[in-house]
Amino acid sequence: MLVAFAQDGYQNSALEYASDGLKADKEVVLVAVAHNVSALQYASNELKKDKEVVLAAVAQEGSALEYASAELQTDKKVVLAAVAQFGCALEYASAELQTDKEVVLAAVTQNGRALEHASGELQIDKEVVLAAAAQEGSALEYASAELKADKEVVLTAVAQEGNALMYASADLKKDKEVVLAAVAQEGHALGYASAELKADKEVVLAAVAQEGLALMYASAELKADKEVVLAAVAQEGSALEYVPAELKADKEVVLAAVAEHRRALMCASAELKADKEVVLAAVAQHGRALQYASAELKADKEVVLAAVAQHGRALMYASAELKADFEVWVRGLLVAHHSFVIFLLIARPSTLPRFPPSVRPAAWKLESLGEDAGQYALKLIADFAGVPHGQAWVLTRAAVKNTIP
Repeated sequence: MLVAFAQDGYQNSALEYASDGLKADKEVVLVAVAHNVSALQYASNELKKDKEVVLAAVAQEGSALEYASAELQTDKKVVLAAVAQFGCALEYASAELQTDKEVVLAAVTQNGRALEHASGELQIDKEVVLAAAAQEGSALEYASAELKADKEVVLTAVAQEGNALMYASADLKKDKEVVLAAVAQEGHALGYASAELKADKEVVLAAVAQEGLALMYASAELKADKEVVLAAVAQEGSALEYVPAELKADKEVVLAAVAEHRRALMCASAELKADKEVVLAAVAQHGRALQYASAELKADKEVVLAAVAQHGRALMYASAELKADFEVWVRGLLVAHHSFVIFLLIARPSTLPRFPPSVRPAAWKLESLGEDAGQYALKLIADFAGVPHGQAWVLTRAAVKNTIP
């Protein structure tokens, strides 16, 4: 039986299905709690009061404190052991210990968000809140209004997690130093800055340098600022979505965007979706950007070959004519299915029986193309694979056998 508990899984405790006698057996329960975080809840009430058992449980998983007896939830040694393992186990401590500064400091040092379970008295304690914010910036949510307006506290929080700016006081959301610290850590924190700072070029440049999509929070004026937009799309090409029409038609901006993200082409002006240089840059980054090119360029063999060279399945976006183009089809197939190269290179009618059933259909397909098309396909495949073909292949094989004609 002890073996069953020792092999217990994380989600289900064998102790749940044990007899009352085993649930009250200290040796059995000690083995169970050492291997399963939920086992303590199934122990007898007597063992939930046993300090040795509960200490063993919380050492394994602090949240096991939830199942300890009320007496042990007031035991400082037990609670300290629990919060050292999982700070938010403070939730299950007695109200008295939630007011104990030593216990709360231990909890928030392990997990800043344990501040939620501290007493109101300690949520206004600057030392405690600083410790919490340094560990987890979003713990600022649980600080007192006074400390949410304390610059030192807020700077500590946003340096750890930029989006903690959402919990800062209105005045500090207008503080440039605070907002710069926040966006340097997380560009999206710009969304919580004051309107004045969303229109501050230095702040917005710092935000988009960290996360290009932060451009969505910038003022209309800065969304139209080419320097800002170039910085944003260089970091995240899809930020092109948030710029005005005139910049979606700016070739320099769009080239920078498509070089970073394939979907950026979707946001470009119709004119630039028909610009071969732009589309070639886009498909070089991701072949499936062909999806957003103009109909004319979807029918341009150079563009489509560049697209399928990057992503074989880009072929689905080519014109009907190019989908039927033998060279385009083979190149797309090669990129999409690298393993296809091997068996097509060596497929011959005489060797087909040696291929496994899953390979034969593809090999037969090549043979069914006819001798000229088949040889052309083999040349394309050999070039793709970087191996000799034609006369070079004959000479290579002969050289290996020492029988050069």
